[in-house]
Amino acid sequence: MQLSINRIALLSAVLVLLAVLCAASGAIVLVSSLGSGARQQVGESHVRLLSAQVAAQVAQYKNTARQLAAHAARSGTLGENKTAERTLFARHFAPALPQVLKLRLLPAGTRTTETGSVPELSYVCLDLLGRSEKGEAVPDAELHLPNTPSAHLDVLAPVTDSGKHVLGHVLLSLDPAAVGVTLAALSPEDGYAELRQINPNNEAMVVASGGNANLKSGAAPVAQDIAGTNWRLGLWPAAASGSSSIARLMLPGIAALLALVLLGLSVALPMLWLGDALRQDNKSFSTLFSDIRNGALMGQYPFRLKEFGHLAQALRSSGAEIIHDRHDLEKKAQLDNLTGLASRAAFDTKLKQLHQQARGGLASTLLIADIDNFKGVKAQLGPKACDALLKLFARQLREALRQSDVAARIENGKFAILFPFTGLDKIEPIADRLRARLAEEFDPGSNAPQAFSWSAGLTLVAQTDADTAASFTRAEAALKQAFTEGGNRTVTQAPPT
Repeated sequence: MQLSINRIALLSAVLVLLAVLCAASGAIVLVSSLGSGARQQVGESHVRLLSAQVAAQVAQYKNTARQLAAHAARSGTLGENKTAERTLFARHFAPALPQVLKLRLLPAGTRTTETGSVPELSYVCLDLLGRSEKGEAVPDAELHLPNTPSAHLDVLAPVTDSGKHVLGHVLLSLDPAAVGVTLAALSPEDGYAELRQINPNNEAMVVASGGNANLKSGAAPVAQDIAGTNWRLGLWPAAASGSSSIARLMLPGIAALLALVLLGLSVALPMLWLGDALRQDNKSFSTLFSDIRNGALMGQYPFRLKEFGHLAQALRSSGAEIIHDRHDLEKKAQLDNLTGLASRAAFDTKLKQLHQQARGGLASTLLIADIDNFKGVKAQLGPKACDALLKLFARQLREALRQSDVAARIENGKFAILFPFTGLDKIEPIADRLRARLAEEFDPGSNAPQAFSWSAGLTLVAQTDADTAASFTRAEAALKQAFTEGGNRTVTQAPPT
């Protein structure tokens, strides 16, 4: 709430009336909390019982899967060319398993889905198998909802040899009613229970439910996680009885006590409000000035006192203009005026960043290119034609490079290109393509295209580099070698091992 200094006195007088209203409201809240406390206690006891029953049902099927896995390991039915034996295995044991929609014996590495069967072996089932084969922890039971009517619960047990190597899996696909029978038996007088499966994105799927669903719109449920699964049981208990009479006896005394406390606050609160408002507004002013210095303003700044809020709005408008002007200057400093590529300062900043990432193991490639005999070209064609040549070269770089690559003009006809997280072998073909295009396309303005060449030094921004100067010096040395060998070539110099 935004305050005004002129209204503090009025608020002080109104607090006396609020004290009486708050006392009555506090008494009502207390009555409600007493009833909720009894309801909470009953709910916690009931949800523990239901959770234990669900956990016992899951454990029963998990133990069955493990016994079948042990039998499959002894009988060797997961060996090659044993498809018929696995089919007989499933047909033999499946009829004796209640609520089991399908029993599968799957060799390790199964990566194909089944169609036309209930339940379907879908990508979520395969993901469960894959996690188990990798040695990751998998839940004792998991709900799968493929795009078919065959919603099911999968219970998995690995089949291992004597060396504990995973040969395959026993997969029991259950009717969700196998664990929902306990909840289905819940009477409306007991409340409403819902068993949910929580995925890593904190999204929930309902596994089973039972009881009076109308209670779900009330307060938050009493929750209990099911051990060994990613399931959570929530219970909305029915309203508890027997506490209202006790609450009514306590109401007069509680109301009187709250009234006395709030009457005392009616004197202290105005002073506290003013002190708190001044402290908060002081922090908001500090934040505003700090944001102006850092160049990032919020849409609004919280001020408790209206008078300070008006002043801060004017200061924010002035700060926004200052930041805008500063950003324009910074943007201009990041670009080369002639070519529109990055400036030397922007290049040095990016090289430092990639050097830090290279020290963590993510190497990048640096290419330094210079037009062959640039001084002679400039003397022959003149400054304007040379500028056109540099602009053409810059345009070709922009067209040939990725958005993540950084091209900069660092001096005269010398350019530098950074290829983040890219190896040397991928950059040499790019340099060859650029060299061919430059020779084919450049026209100094006389409608008589001339072939110009350029040379480049190529190296890796490596983990072993002590600083950014190491890779830059190495690339320039490679460029110098390219000139010495006659130009129109790229020389690669690998970092020292």
